[in-house]
Amino acid sequence: MKAQKLSESVIGGLLALGVLVLLVISAAAAEYTITEINLGSLVGRARMNSKGQVAFEYLAGGVMDIMLYDNGVTKQLTFDGTNAEPEINYKGEIVWHGNWEAPDPSDPSKTIVVSGIKKYSNGTIINTYEAYGSPKINNNSDIVYEVGTSSGRKIARNGSVISGDNCLYPDINDNGDIVWINWSKIPSQIFLNGTQVTHQVTDSFDLSLQINNRSQILSTCWEDLDGYHGNWHGWLSNIGDIYAYRAFNYLGNGNPRMNNFGEVVYSQEIMDAQGNWLGAQVILYRHGKYDVIIPMGSEYTVMDINDKGQILVWADRNRLPSHGGYLLLTPVKPRAVTHAIIPLLLQ
Repeated sequence: MKAQKLSESVIGGLLALGVLVLLVISAAAAEYTITEINLGSLVGRARMNSKGQVAFEYLAGGVMDIMLYDNGVTKQLTFDGTNAEPEINYKGEIVWHGNWEAPDPSDPSKTIVVSGIKKYSNGTIINTYEAYGSPKINNNSDIVYEVGTSSGRKIARNGSVISGDNCLYPDINDNGDIVWINWSKIPSQIFLNGTQVTHQVTDSFDLSLQINNRSQILSTCWEDLDGYHGNWHGWLSNIGDIYAYRAFNYLGNGNPRMNNFGEVVYSQEIMDAQGNWLGAQVILYRHGKYDVIIPMGSEYTVMDINDKGQILVWADRNRLPSHGGYLLLTPVKPRAVTHAIIPLLLQ
């Protein structure tokens, strides 16, 4: 199909008519086909690997469970309503935070509820480590997560604590490099393999944190203006230089996401001069440039970007009234990706 640059009203009209993969939009640097994915009535995190498999939180009846979308088929993995924060690697292994019953150490005839990390692999779910939450898994099956102690949260890897107190939001790449945010510092700072690598004076690093196989680190950062108001910025480290960060304009709902090629995608809210919300658009940031890949329209939340360059986006139900509201953007010429890829250059 010849690439077209389509307006929001045209895109919305076609999707309302049930058009699925028949849509192509063009941006300055890339062209995408858009597929509407019906993941059902869900709210929360969705993560996608480079095979296009999606692990996501499913909300029904006020409880949260984990689902897997694979090649057009959705499978429910959990049924007890205590599950959240899924992450998926290239092998299709999924980790998340949930609860299970275990023998009571003080009375083996009784059971207690344990909070920890569950793992799905080869069709089987196993209970791994007691944990507070925030699990991540790399393509080598290494798992990092938060554990709760009497002195605060710490970071653990495969059952062993590796950080001090008040450390949150870990991530691990395929080289085994681990990052986290230390909230004992004021303002909060990023640590890499136990060493502080940022030295912010005023801005605080917050919720979102990733490290890719090129050792680039992505985070969101809060710029406090007066104690009540401020601005969100995205921070992306340069290749091989974790001390030099460049900021990009991040103003949106949902955190920015990064792949192993250093491409960052995020949703940007648009305001008028009076601060009234006008809509949102989806931005792809790479090589220091911004490309609008979905023009301003309804509310959008970016969920993930994989190494093929595919992007998963949630769209407002007002725009997709009869479906789950998820759009999969696939480059017309996607990259070929293999397990444990360690890209050195952008392609």
